Amino acid sequence: MQFNLVFLIMFLLLVSETTKAELMYAITLDNNSEAYIKKKDKCNGDISNGGGDFVEHNFQLRGKCGGAGLAPDIIKDQLGDRFIQFSTDPTYKGKTKTRTELALTRQWFSFHKPMFIGFKLQIPTDSDVTNEFFYLMQFWQCAPNSPIAGIRLDRGTSHTINFMTRGDSRAASMAKYSLKPGEWHSFILKATVDPTGKAGEFSVWDSPDKPPKIFNGAFGYAKKNCKGLKDIPQRFRLKFGIYKGNENDQIYKVGYDDIRIGDTFEDVSPWSR
Repeated sequence: MQFNLVFLIMFLLLVSETTKAELMYAITLDNNSEAYIKKKDKCNGDISNGGGDFVEHNFQLRGKCGGAGLAPDIIKDQLGDRFIQFSTDPTYKGKTKTRTELALTRQWFSFHKPMFIGFKLQIPTDSDVTNEFFYLMQFWQCAPNSPIAGIRLDRGTSHTINFMTRGDSRAASMAKYSLKPGEWHSFILKATVDPTGKAGEFSVWDSPDKPPKIFNGAFGYAKKNCKGLKDIPQRFRLKFGIYKGNENDQIYKVGYDDIRIGDTFEDVSPWSR
């Protein structure tokens, strides 16, 4: 009887340890983290060439640039804290779509499984009004299809963002915020992608003291074909930065800091740091 009790306790401890929530990734840019951007001058449309990659400890995000997009950079705010800034070149005169992004290429996130992302977002005061499509974050399933979820900047504005979802038959915004120019804003996203809509959830918190804005329904693709793939993969990658329609003679900037990806709200909360 005593042996069985000891065995039961050991089993419960093992289950507790293996099911414990885990922080998957953290991008802190602490002053002692030695974060840096690799080969800024090589950032281009080839995401695998190492140009514009973000490196912190042993963690790496792949950089990609195009059109007016400059390589991602690490700069300091007025308090001396470091963050990632994405910006564009106002002297660019071409017609290519603007892209300056970082992508988490080492990780695919599965449909039907909840994941949380916490982060701080800032759009500087000198960022111009856009009249083209403008993504600040993308949940990317496959080419050539549009993102299945993410953050967009409203056309005709410079600091109004909307959180959106997209599926086989619909695309819509589910939460909108007007950011104060030059100030940091903290958010948490919870995403459970489900193209059927049975378990689909996309929730957004802008404060730890208020309930989230919640979308329950279908998003993600189950019917739209993916280039070069026989089957439609039921997973997505995370990309963030600037991806937008080209607008010459304009400057656009977006800042990110304290990005965390994990299993729970507490894992990723920017308010508990």
